[in-house]
Amino acid sequence: MEGYRVYRLVDPPEDWRERLDLARRLVSGAALGGAKPTVRLQGQGFDLLTRAVGTLGETTPAILWGYLPRGSMAPLRTHADAILAARHPIYLACEEADAEGRLEAGARAYCAPDPTKSSLLLTIPPFDADAAITRLTAMFDVVRESGLLGGDRTASAALAQAVVREPQPVMSSGGVEIRPMGTSAHPHLVRLAWPSVTAAALLGVQESLVARCLRTVSQTYLKLQGPAAGALLIRDVAFDSPVHWKLSIPLGGEDSILPLLRFPGHLSASFREVQWAGQPSAELSEVNVGITARDLLVHVGFGVDGDAVQLLLEEAGGASLERLPDMHFD
Repeated sequence: MEGYRVYRLVDPPEDWRERLDLARRLVSGAALGGAKPTVRLQGQGFDLLTRAVGTLGETTPAILWGYLPRGSMAPLRTHADAILAARHPIYLACEEADAEGRLEAGARAYCAPDPTKSSLLLTIPPFDADAAITRLTAMFDVVRESGLLGGDRTASAALAQAVVREPQPVMSSGGVEIRPMGTSAHPHLVRLAWPSVTAAALLGVQESLVARCLRTVSQTYLKLQGPAAGALLIRDVAFDSPVHWKLSIPLGGEDSILPLLRFPGHLSASFREVQWAGQPSAELSEVNVGITARDLLVHVGFGVDGDAVQLLLEEAGGASLERLPDMHFD
């Protein structure tokens, strides 16, 4: 199980400069170095994003995410080539749950700038093998009718049966690599990868899967990550609510922060990839300090002695830490 402990500094300083100085002391006193400090500006909507990019520059690293309403992917397909040319992978996900709120089915398309690294991940019912075969057969039919999987409906059913009943670590069908995955009674995640596949083809499959196999899904989650200029390419795409975005720049002195304070939104600083003193290197360890919000949070990866790190932090910062619920990743 991967994840990290979460600690919150009790009663952090009111002034953001003092909070930032304290975060630096925590890192310098409890870590061996290697932390990568950045400033993150997070906001909503394309108008504010355009203004922020105008200040920080089009090459500023950006993450953008939001929800597309059902049946609204055509504008995204129009911009797909330009988005990928701007070095932005396109990630789309839609999922539906059963009556008990458990994940029942879904589809996630990952369109990479390199078409040999794009893939499609299908989710099928994890607790009912017969239902999983029925659902996967229908999904394979959609992929087949799009021209991305060979054979006919009979072949789709036989392939679905093999994936659920007789899974192998790596399977194939007509040049398509198929990887059954998951930890339930049978595989409930099925990854499809091609020697090369266009974004337009994958986005078309995703839209067809929503229309024919995921009928209770009302939204599709979209995420882009790359230079900020690429995120602005989809300003004319309809979203159910204002998009969320995050811009990151290297943390310098006070002068690197002051221009960003005039933007509405959440401004914070992060010290990432921290290696704690006396501990092995561990992912997911970082120190996050609010600039527009009065908070200071520390993440301590599960790969280290969290209790020892907590003592180091309290000695370095001269303040107490409150442990919050851990974050777990399957």
